[in-house]
Amino acid sequence: MEKTEHREAQARAEINGIQRRRFERLAVEIEVNLTSDHNFYTAFTQNISEGGLFVATTRLMPVGTPIEFSFTLHPDPEPIQVTGRVKWVRDPVLYNRDTVPGMGIEFGVLDPRLQKRINDFIVRTRDSLFYDE
Repeated sequence: MEKTEHREAQARAEINGIQRRRFERLAVEIEVNLTSDHNFYTAFTQNISEGGLFVATTRLMPVGTPIEFSFTLHPDPEPIQVTGRVKWVRDPVLYNRDTVPGMGIEFGVLDPRLQKRINDFIVRTRDSLFYDE
């Protein structure tokens, strides 16, 4: 497929709401403490997956920016401290007023224990959303 055709296919997929993701996302609000260069601030996620999370914020960083962050997955009180990088940015100016601005942050290499804690939280939380009546 030529580059132009590939770009057109991506644009059509965006227009049709089709999103290609490696990991299924879980909609959840979690407080996140972010550190990058000389900045430190707190924000909230809109979702999390095995590969990263989306942080709702107007303090956008450029794609590729390395970032350190921590968050706590209830009911486990021990914070998860990880590194990652900004994978994509949602600037509300480029979208519409109903779109929440923020950044998709991809986890760096995770210790297997941390990855398990994240995966267990996602499964446990997702399972609690669906129950038999």
